[in-house]
Amino acid sequence: NLDEYSGLDYRAGGKLGYEGGPLSLDGSVNYGSTQGVDRFAGGLTENRSFVLQLAARYALSTKTVLDASFSAADSSSILQTGASTVSDTSQTVFQLGALWQATPLIRLGPGLRSTLSTTENAGDRTTVGPMLRADYRLSEKVSLDSRIGLDFVEFDGGSSDQFTSAAVGLKYQLDALWGFNFELSRDVEPDTGIGGGFRESMQWRFGVARKILAAQLDLAVGSESSEFSGGRGGPARDDRDYLIFDAGLGMPVFGDRGRARVFVRHQDSSSNAPRDDWSGLQSGLSLSFGF
Repeated sequence: NLDEYSGLDYRAGGKLGYEGGPLSLDGSVNYGSTQGVDRFAGGLTENRSFVLQLAARYALSTKTVLDASFSAADSSSILQTGASTVSDTSQTVFQLGALWQATPLIRLGPGLRSTLSTTENAGDRTTVGPMLRADYRLSEKVSLDSRIGLDFVEFDGGSSDQFTSAAVGLKYQLDALWGFNFELSRDVEPDTGIGGGFRESMQWRFGVARKILAAQLDLAVGSESSEFSGGRGGPARDDRDYLIFDAGLGMPVFGDRGRARVFVRHQDSSSNAPRDDWSGLQSGLSLSFGF
């Protein structure tokens, strides 16, 4: 009902891949501009982002695979509430590792992970450290991908820290009608808020999918905890916790080339700052068409 909160969002991207013998390569480029009320920036914000991703995989043998990945993301958040304010951030991530088929169901491997995060007002945050990955494939119905790493952190100004990063993805397809998934992650990202700094986030999400004829019903519950750091080892903004409930119903339209989805989300925010305690309800309709 507020015209000043309306805006045009647009995205564009491309992908390119190569596979020949033991070598496979993948690359993608994406650009997007979205407008809305940003919960971290605290007002109507336009977020512009550019993301480049590259990945390479080489099979040394039937049991051993080497892989490497690189991603670079630049974003610009323009706060349009009141006087226009801009916050620029960037993050690059490089991973190098190996996976060994330890058993017919389990793959294990060591690796190295390095990141460089930059915010306009808080300088650089650089990390390097070892990681361990484990993949589990019981069948086409059950799969698990996991990574845990120890990051040795350096801030501008000489201060240092240690951080444990992790990612877990579990999928279980019970049958043709029911599917379940669980995601868990812990990492650090540049904070897009105007104050700058870095955001340490711990997130989990549990989802259920149910096929209903040609439609699919999705239900999910999740939580996110964000701790803010000002960079250079200094404190910054208030910590925040979010509890999120999602529901959506999607179905094909115009044959198989289009898809419509109605959704609703309820979100509760709690913080050590009373002004950041709130709850919100969102609902909407999305339409997509492929050609």
